[in-house]
Amino acid sequence: EEVLTAGEGKPIKNIHVSAGGQVAIGELMLTRYGLEGGAIYQLGTALRGMEQPAIAIDFKPTFTREQLVVKMESVRRDFLKEATVRWKLGEPAVAILSRGTYQDAESLAREVKHCVIPLTGPRPIDEAISSAGGVRWSELDADLMVKKLPGLFVAGEMIDWEAPTGGYLMQGCFASATRAAEAAAGRLV
Repeated sequence: EEVLTAGEGKPIKNIHVSAGGQVAIGELMLTRYGLEGGAIYQLGTALRGMEQPAIAIDFKPTFTREQLVVKMESVRRDFLKEATVRWKLGEPAVAILSRGTYQDAESLAREVKHCVIPLTGPRPIDEAISSAGGVRWSELDADLMVKKLPGLFVAGEMIDWEAPTGGYLMQGCFASATRAAEAAAGRLV
């Protein structure tokens, strides 16, 4: 909880987040209840497939571990404090990294490049901005009508598909709604 409080409401930008063999590029936000953000949303399918969901964050994807260590050559103590300046680590990243103790620049660089965070579960569905699941594509015809229920059309998040939140999701919903509405209107004439 101390970690969440220290970095709450501040984004961790320009990171790579991985889970289940997939990598997402984007950002995360520390909140009072955990992590959220585009990078987590992109990994939803991978995380749901994991027995014990966890993510690995690369806080400095444009640098190798070796390059980070070189930037700390003269440092002999207070590695995390020095890395905040030399590696330009933001406050939320430092809050997460402060969970560990680092005997040298190498151990800190390893954690910065591959910081594993176990996840306990998603927030309640009534707080979701988007969800997964829905009617399978195989159950729909080309006009987005449910094959087993002629005259019933579905669109957007009623269909089992996932898209990044925001504009892409909205565009997909609008496009599928247009397709379904035109087909439904055509059946009325």
